[in-house]
Amino acid sequence: MEVASNVRELIKPANSSPPPRPSILLSCLDQIAPRVYMPFLYFFARFIPSNQLKLSLSKTLSLFYPLAGRYKLLPNQALEIQCCDSGIEFFEALASKSLEEELGSFHEFNPSLDSLASREAFPTQETTELPLVSIKLTRFLCGGACLQVATHHSAADGVATADFVKSWALISSGQEHRVNPPHLERSLLLQPDAIPPESTPAEYQIEPPPFPDTSNVERSILSFTSSGIRSLLKSDTTATRFEILAAHLWIAITRARTELSLLQPHEETRLGFAVNGRKRFNPPIPDGFLGNAVFLAIASSSVEQLLAGSIDGAVNLIQEAKRRITHQHMLSTAR
Repeated sequence: MEVASNVRELIKPANSSPPPRPSILLSCLDQIAPRVYMPFLYFFARFIPSNQLKLSLSKTLSLFYPLAGRYKLLPNQALEIQCCDSGIEFFEALASKSLEEELGSFHEFNPSLDSLASREAFPTQETTELPLVSIKLTRFLCGGACLQVATHHSAADGVATADFVKSWALISSGQEHRVNPPHLERSLLLQPDAIPPESTPAEYQIEPPPFPDTSNVERSILSFTSSGIRSLLKSDTTATRFEILAAHLWIAITRARTELSLLQPHEETRLGFAVNGRKRFNPPIPDGFLGNAVFLAIASSSVEQLLAGSIDGAVNLIQEAKRRITHQHMLSTAR
């Protein structure tokens, strides 16, 4: 994709933080989150005035002011957020074709998607100089646009980022009265002394393997209908679409790895997936929590048992893994 006219500026909160605003110590979950940006792409069929976006973004940052701050690296290499209102990055670019010409119908993966999440919007400065959010607005000749929102994972998870984007959308459309202010208090995840002694959950004791080389990996978009997903079940098992599809893919990938002799029947196979812990705490974390509160659930089975069983059995293993994400389990993980 040919993109030109890149413009970069910093967007700061409309209402500057009253000094001095205390720094925010990040929780254990924030600290162990990968120190990378998470890009989200939003597509629009019609023109979006950039001035309107910037003004509403500035107003949104007045509520989500930690995201306009910068990291401070502590002596033990942990991070905290200094609420200094340094601002977030905003890029503007113009594509040389229409949205349809560049990306088609989204039924197939298009390499142009990588250009929309270009490295220009992923700063490479030292950690303490990083903006916590990087935004890129790409306009197409047809009048459509792509908005990339990339949040640094140590500052917020995907749920918190979605809350930020939703609030920005409401403010941009003149519905500020519908915005719920973010919850900035992280005390529940910063009280290790209040946690009864318990061993760290096994899934957090695993030394992760080196990240594999993905240069020769082919990417595809697979579409599933709701009825098609439900038809995979062999019984009337109550399950979500995620649980059914995850079970189906787990079995299919395990079978493929076995046929390639990458797994043996007696070996263990695991499926890991994220679980939002906000409503699983007792009491629940308030709505709008700005931070990381997603936990790793692990379903496991021997290869032989997984492949000999039905998809319903795999769904049960996934549901059991989700049930293990309890209040006590999460506190043991977060300490």
